[in-house]
Amino acid sequence: MLSDSEDDTQTLYSRSSNQDKTPKKMYMLAALAAIGGFLFGYDTGVVSGAIFLVRRDMNLDDMWHEIIVSGTIVAAILSSFFTGTIANRYGRRPSILIASLNFALGSLIMAFAVGKGVLLFGRILVGVGVGLASTTVPMYIGECSTPDLRGTLVTLNILAVTFGQMVAGIVCGMLAKSDNGWRYMLGLATGPAVIQLLGFYLMPESPRFLVKQGKFGEAQNVLSSIRSPYHQIQDEMEDIKISCSDTTTVSMLEFIKGFTKDRHAKQSVFLGC
Repeated sequence: MLSDSEDDTQTLYSRSSNQDKTPKKMYMLAALAAIGGFLFGYDTGVVSGAIFLVRRDMNLDDMWHEIIVSGTIVAAILSSFFTGTIANRYGRRPSILIASLNFALGSLIMAFAVGKGVLLFGRILVGVGVGLASTTVPMYIGECSTPDLRGTLVTLNILAVTFGQMVAGIVCGMLAKSDNGWRYMLGLATGPAVIQLLGFYLMPESPRFLVKQGKFGEAQNVLSSIRSPYHQIQDEMEDIKISCSDTTTVSMLEFIKGFTKDRHAKQSVFLGC
């Protein structure tokens, strides 16, 4: 039999283990979000191999070659200007759902494209998905994860981007000599996009966004579902409330005006880029 002191020690150890145990839902949430990073990498990388087959089959001239290749990047750049507004107004989860829908529809359209105009439309849709996912996914992961896991899980998204680019290269090499190989290359992204779309339909909204909307009860329920049993939910809720109260939302125009006047901000962005 165990003595009282040994029994108390075992109980404390058990509680400590439970406290450190992160719910599986947190890892599932991060994995689903990282699919957006994978699609980012795949869709920007796969065109490098597919475009030569597309050019042969559709008799593209140099101008259309350049437009189709750059269409996704241009669409991503333009859509990224509005991503913050969409995420702040409608939520992180809807933004990721829209990105997933764009990835899925864009990939399907490219796979069955009957002309260069249709193919370009598919590339633009995918580019909008890239613009949304590249900003919203890290934001969502960061707001849902605990401080000790935040760096690891956000890094997982970056790794997913490079993994997507690697997979794109492998797929292009495997399908380079297949009939209509470019259709399979561009269309294969539909699978991960649908998985993310269906998965995120069941995932919760970011607790921070819910607090900003004044939905404190819902935010607390979300935190309880993605935190360990002994986590101090009330303390984290108070931290989020204080953080949100100290944060002001500005428009893109106001941000640009403030950015151009802030020497330290410009230096930081220059060094980061």
